[in-house]
Amino acid sequence: MYYALVQGKYIDPLTDFGFKKLFGEECNKDLLLDFLNELLYEEQGRIVNISYLKTHKIFYDKLTFIYIEMPKFTKEVHELETRFEKWLYVINNLYRLDYLPDELREYIFEKMFAAAEVAKLSQAEHLGYARNLMVSWDQYSCMKTAKDEAKAEGFKKGETRGLKKGLKKGMEKGMEKGMEKGLAEGLAEGLAKGLAKGEQEREKLQQELDELKRLLANLEL
Repeated sequence: MYYALVQGKYIDPLTDFGFKKLFGEECNKDLLLDFLNELLYEEQGRIVNISYLKTHKIFYDKLTFIYIEMPKFTKEVHELETRFEKWLYVINNLYRLDYLPDELREYIFEKMFAAAEVAKLSQAEHLGYARNLMVSWDQYSCMKTAKDEAKAEGFKKGETRGLKKGLKKGMEKGMEKGMEKGLAEGLAEGLAKGLAKGEQEREKLQQELDELKRLLANLEL
């Protein structure tokens, strides 16, 4: 079951197993020294030696913490300009590669690729790496699921708020338009009724005036 998880020619340095295999063994001390000197040289100067404790941890008296966001490093191999960029490229892409690119043909990277070959792992190491891969993928899956759920929840809340806001605005606008229309219709209807009533009053007054003229004419006779 576990063996089927291991695909590719080289192990992944970003897994716990891969990092310890490539940088945590005495025989690969020169790999770690080279990487640390590229990483810390400007801040601490050249590191000439490190010691491995019996617990397989690395001891360095100027130990510090530096965080590197590997996903943000997206350069292709032909775009690499510095040795540090070469290290970042190797660490980020080693498990995806099938061979050592010409741009990386230096002793330190040749040793790195040789040490990372899956075919050279013992049966116990192969099984340990496979288990570590499964744990890493499970963690990634959980993180991705949590991120997707948070994104979906945020979208849902945003959609609900937007709908409420849209409905409120629509209702307000509708009421405003309704009031304007109602007022206009009311004025028009009131004006029409007023004019009609005025016309009726004028006609009535005219009739009374005509009747008065008729009476006066009879009196003169």
